[in-house]
Amino acid sequence: MHGHDFYDAQFYCDELVAAAGYYYVEQGNEPEMLNGIGTMGLEIFEDLPDVDVIICPIGGGGGCASLLRVAQALNPQVQIIGVQAEKAPAFSRSLQQGEWVVLDDADTIADGLAARSVFQLPYVIMKDHVKDVVLLTEDEVLEGIRLALTTTHNLAEGAGAASLMAGVKIRESLKGKKVVLIMSGGNLDRTHLEQALR
Repeated sequence: MHGHDFYDAQFYCDELVAAAGYYYVEQGNEPEMLNGIGTMGLEIFEDLPDVDVIICPIGGGGGCASLLRVAQALNPQVQIIGVQAEKAPAFSRSLQQGEWVVLDDADTIADGLAARSVFQLPYVIMKDHVKDVVLLTEDEVLEGIRLALTTTHNLAEGAGAASLMAGVKIRESLKGKKVVLIMSGGNLDRTHLEQALR
């Protein structure tokens, strides 16, 4: 644990590597870790092989990139839609600018989306295949948490509830399609839960 966000912690890890000779397992840039995360995609296709759309939160991008690789191997026609917080739109901006973007800050209540950039390997995997990113306001993130709790009876953190809220936000474009929403993470603190329920 170090610094204000993942980016500060990552810089500290880089310093430890230089000073102490440690090997830093950088989760989003480690191919074998991405392969492991990709098993989530296998489970989706086992349960719903004719899925049309998968909506996936994007923080560092490892989960979405892994899911995309599996979809490309099993059914390249599946549309992968990303979700980010408006206050942490690193991948969305990267798509707009056509290059890897690092933000100055990523201060959102959705901790799992609070990345100043996606990792470089996920960026390379996603940049040509994830065309749509839904951006959520802070109020929409909180509404997603409330919806997850009241409609699915799952306690989800902001990043975990983001796909549900994104699905609601773009529901008209999803009509008639088989849609999977990735609900990743239940690490929600009491303060954010109370905000969502208010």
